[in-house]
Amino acid sequence: MTDDKDINRQIRQIYTKGNSIVNKFKACTEDVKAELFRIYCMNMYCCTLWANYSKAALKRLKVAYKTVFRKMFNISTKSGSTTMFMLRQACNPLDVILRKSINSLRNRVMTSENNIICAITNSTFYLDFNITKEWTKLLFAL
Repeated sequence: MTDDKDINRQIRQIYTKGNSIVNKFKACTEDVKAELFRIYCMNMYCCTLWANYSKAALKRLKVAYKTVFRKMFNISTKSGSTTMFMLRQACNPLDVILRKSINSLRNRVMTSENNIICAITNSTFYLDFNITKEWTKLLFAL
């Protein structure tokens, strides 16, 4: 009952798509590579629903993300990752992607006019949900 399998699926996707892009578009400009990276590697579908996972799984995901990015732009492993992402056009680190995704979904849930969703978010149980606790932890800890 953990999200580790889904995180491992996401890791495989990042490596598969990333290696494909690196091999097919190695002669392209950095602008094109950055756009391809944003389109194919920065989409983390369902990451906002991860609530029960190991720290090791999330660390492997971060490593995969950084590895593909470095491979795509021929960046040494000695350079810092924050600087590495900031130098490229709008390529965010994984922590930022997770935080933006969670904040986006959380805002949509909280402003929903659906009666069922409103009943859930207004209940006292809403704060006890694992997903709510995880959102709060990630939004303020990352």
